[in-house]
Amino acid sequence: MRTSLREIDHYLKETVKTIYIATGLHSLICDASGNVLGDSGEEVQENSKLGENAMLFSCMKNGKSIIAYAPKTTNTNCINCPRKDSCDVLATIEVPIIHGGKAIGGITLHADTIEKVQRLKKNEERYLLFLESFAELIANRLAAENEMRRLEEQIDYGLEYDNIDFKNIISKSPIMEEVKNLARLVAASSSTILLTGESGTGKEIFARAIHHNSLYCNGPFVAVNCSAIPENLLESELFGYEGGSFTGSLKNGKIGKFELANKGTLFLDEIGEFPLHLQAKLLRALQEKRISRIGSTTETRLDFRIISATNRNLQSMVEQGEFRSDLFYRLNVIPIAIPPLRERVEDIRPIINYHLKRYNFKLRKQVEGFSKEVESIMTSYHWPGNVRELENIIEYAMNLSEGSIIEADALPAWIKTAVTSEPARSPNLKKTEEEQIRSALSHYGFTTEGKRLASQSLGISLATLYRKMKIYQITQRDTTT
Repeated sequence: MRTSLREIDHYLKETVKTIYIATGLHSLICDASGNVLGDSGEEVQENSKLGENAMLFSCMKNGKSIIAYAPKTTNTNCINCPRKDSCDVLATIEVPIIHGGKAIGGITLHADTIEKVQRLKKNEERYLLFLESFAELIANRLAAENEMRRLEEQIDYGLEYDNIDFKNIISKSPIMEEVKNLARLVAASSSTILLTGESGTGKEIFARAIHHNSLYCNGPFVAVNCSAIPENLLESELFGYEGGSFTGSLKNGKIGKFELANKGTLFLDEIGEFPLHLQAKLLRALQEKRISRIGSTTETRLDFRIISATNRNLQSMVEQGEFRSDLFYRLNVIPIAIPPLRERVEDIRPIINYHLKRYNFKLRKQVEGFSKEVESIMTSYHWPGNVRELENIIEYAMNLSEGSIIEADALPAWIKTAVTSEPARSPNLKKTEEEQIRSALSHYGFTTEGKRLASQSLGISLATLYRKMKIYQITQRDTTT
């Protein structure tokens, strides 16, 4: 829950104008630290602040309204104020703004002439009620702002899963930004896309973002996990069937996933598990955009886009006769490789901060962040389960954490053990690694192709090369001077 009046500073500026119009007296609205957020007399200057002896601080501390006449001679704060000789306040009403059981700010109403003092004294009770009503309105406005932001977060962090865009893919690493830019570029075409990467890297999130930005965005997104459907049922799930086609079939038949995806996107997850004997029929459906239900003698023409994904090496499966080469080439028109989380360490902090907000909303908590030790563990762990595993760890820690900061004791024991058991690299080994990377880049060059060749010569992935270049601050200028 946000408790800063700065969240509604525009509203406060309008409020002090309203108070001035109604009373003819100068008014200020400040936050709990004395920062002036609204001033009826002039535009609020940056860093404008109450003096440390201001009466409003006592008002906010006690949580009670104050009315004072001739405060320079009757009020302790004003008597001890070093600026009292230049102060023109002859009478004042001070009212705290209470939100969540504590004062988060206050309103002050000043009279600086005898005529205004008389007006204030005459209307004292009415003005006090007037300011206290405004203080309550301000607190309610902040509560409404909090609720509006909570609802916005329900959209952002509750995830309207059918409306995922590239903004929902949290990243800041150069390699991941390159992957997102490629996906964003090819989304507008109708070509088939093959997403590759380890389990948990977010292949379906990418598929949904591509669909959202494609020509098929107004159509359905139909996801099929090829490894989750029994092999003897997969054909009927994809292509559908006519009534009475086989024992146990529905009387009126059933529509298949291809037909459900008409005018939209069909996402074939775990395509490496697709049965070899059905691959020819899948290939024909992709090439001809026609399908035939089981038991039917007619074909139905469809319009759809195929995005497939796998954590297996399909090229190797082709070489071993486990996957049809013609189907592989049809699926692999635009390959997009999603790097594992351990090769884009820069993404870990923004991802954990994103899920912190998400689970704050889901679990109705107000956790503010992570300790330095937790951040160190998170960035040191090798994340074999990738982003999915990281999200699960955050959910686990959020459930166990009782304070405003997640400490290491809220993490599962095994992740701490895994980090501490990893052998530490010696400084000499790090230095050797840096020299090897600089030498390879100097030899092959800093073009994309040069970096690819350099990574191959070093025996590391291109994503790891980018990460090491950032760690060691290696630029083209360094190797050409």
